[in-house]
This record gives sequence, structure tokens and C-alpha cells, in this order.
Amino acid sequence: MDTPKKWWWLAAVAVPVVVAVIAIVPDMLTTGAGGGGDTFRVIGSQFNDEVTFNAFNVVVDQADQAGIELSDGELETLRQAINLAQARQFDAAIPLLKSLEEIAPVPAVLNNLGAAHLATGDREAARRYFQAAVARDPQEQAAQINLGALVELAPQEESVSSPTAKHVASNIPNVSVELVEFSRFENTITLKLRYINAGDEDQSDDFGDDGYLLDEGTGTEYKETANTYGNANVTIRAGGSIELWVKYTMPEGERPKYLTAVLKNGVLLEHLEVP
Repeated sequence: MDTPKKWWWLAAVAVPVVVAVIAIVPDMLTTGAGGGGDTFRVIGSQFNDEVTFNAFNVVVDQADQAGIELSDGELETLRQAINLAQARQFDAAIPLLKSLEEIAPVPAVLNNLGAAHLATGDREAARRYFQAAVARDPQEQAAQINLGALVELAPQEESVSSPTAKHVASNIPNVSVELVEFSRFENTITLKLRYINAGDEDQSDDFGDDGYLLDEGTGTEYKETANTYGNANVTIRAGGSIELWVKYTMPEGERPKYLTAVLKNGVLLEHLEVP
């Protein structure tokens, strides 16, 4: 009859443990494969606010859903990049994330690249990556949060650029073109374009240097003077994208109001208001 008294302490220990496990289990069940909810936030080094990263498991899940099987080495690279971001070593995390982008350009990787760039103060690069992430998946929560942080800063970032949401087709199969930036510095006009391959096969083409801007008011043409790739043949990976800078020089004193950009590959961007 003394046995129950002898083991009274076991119940005193077991009950709190069971309660703790019950409290933890729901959190365990809500993390994992479930998309954009698995994030962590870190204060930037050159950005005095929090930036939002996707966690390791979110990247792996999105890669799996895209049919991309990450090798053990690639998983270790991802783990190192996440650890470096959590330790606020963003400059060291960026090249690792870039290498992962080439293998698995999924929204979570693009967001994490943007978050690392934002943390180091590179807002323009950050914006490009966040927009690319949301373009791939409009429900990408971490990128939306980070874009919101950039929007709040927008009034302090005024520049001679004309933001635009223009998105047009090209004659490269399954490749569309997004106008990321249209800016002017003195007599030089710059276009930044993102070529997005939505198909299942890589596409290759050259971007030439025979494009031009057309002054919609006078019909004057301004020839392309430089672009990122020159006449080189460039591959746009299936499900991936590349960015292209194109520059044009106008004669001194000319200030057209609206321009049409005519580029190789059948790309036509009309009625661009000159900043």
C-alpha cells in the first residue's frame, strides 16, 4: 500500500512535461512544408530595420514542387547561407544564395537574395529580387513584407527614373519582357529589362545592338549605344530570367516627352514618359 506514495514524484515531473509537449506540437505542425509562413527576421547591417528571410525548409519545399532535387552539397550550401543570414553576415551569404539561384530560382531563394541585399543597403538590387519572387508567386509572403518595407522608404528615394509595370511579349518562345527601370542621367537614357522564360526549355538568343528609341513627337531615332551582352548569345534557363541594361545617347539639349523602345527579339515598349 506504500507504492503509490513512493512514486508520487513521477507524476509531478510527468505532468508538466506532457503539458509542454501539447503546447509545442501545434507549432511543429504549422511549420514545415507550408509555404511562406516559415520566415525569420534579422536587423540589417546597413539597413536599420528588419528584413524577412524564408527558412531552410521553405526553399527545399519550393524546389521539390518545381521538380528540382537539391544534392547534399547544395543543401549544405543552403544551410550555410541561412546560418550566415541569421548571424547577420549578409555579404558572405549573398554568393551562396547566388549559386543556389542558378540551380533553383524559386521565389524563396529570390526573396532571400533580396533580403540579403536589402540588409547591406542595396535597395535597388533588393527590389529586383523581391519583384522577381512575387512575379513567380504572387502569394510569396516574405517578399511582399520586404517590398512593403521598401515602399515605406520610397519618398526618400526620388530619382530621375520613371517607374513602370510594362510587361510585353517577345518573339523568343515562352519568353516575356518586363521593364524594370527607365531612367535618364544627363543625355543618357537607360532601360533595364528582365527577360523571363516561363517555358520548360532553355532559350538562347543574342540581343544585338541594333535597337533604338523613337521620339513619338518628332519621329527622331536614337540608336542603342551599349547593352549588357553586346552581340553575345545568351541562354535564359527554363523557369529563369536574365536582366539586360540598354543605353542610348541623345544629342545635347534634346528632351523628348515620350519614347518608344524598339529592341531585337520583337520587343516593343510604347509611350515611355521621359523622366
